[in-house]
Amino acid sequence: MDKRGFTLTELIAVIVIIGILSGIGIMSVSRLLNSFKVDYYDKLEKSVEAAAREYVSDHKNLVYDGNGKKQISIINDLVNQSYISNISVYNKKNQNCSGSVTHNMQDNTYSVCLICDGQNYGNCN
Repeated sequence: MDKRGFTLTELIAVIVIIGILSGIGIMSVSRLLNSFKVDYYDKLEKSVEAAAREYVSDHKNLVYDGNGKKQISIINDLVNQSYISNISVYNKKNQNCSGSVTHNMQDNTYSVCLICDGQNYGNCN
């Protein structure tokens, strides 16, 4: 008798191997997509900080609190005054981020807090 084809054991082994390789592939793609999202918000944070520096440079008469800190603006004010364009949530172009920027006059540092899609990015304490 001429046997052609695969045994049940061989088919199950192939299915198990395909399942393992698929799981590894899905995890790798998931990590890659998450790293894209993190990079996106890191770049946004730097863009907002640059806009805030320009804002402070243009508004020398800002009043700081007793600790030398000033909440410059919420992100919407920087958008409304054309320092930056709307900041979209990652992969959701019809939703915008909000947040704020704080300038510490004593050491000239900026803290950016972005709130996008219910998540906080940057320094949001």
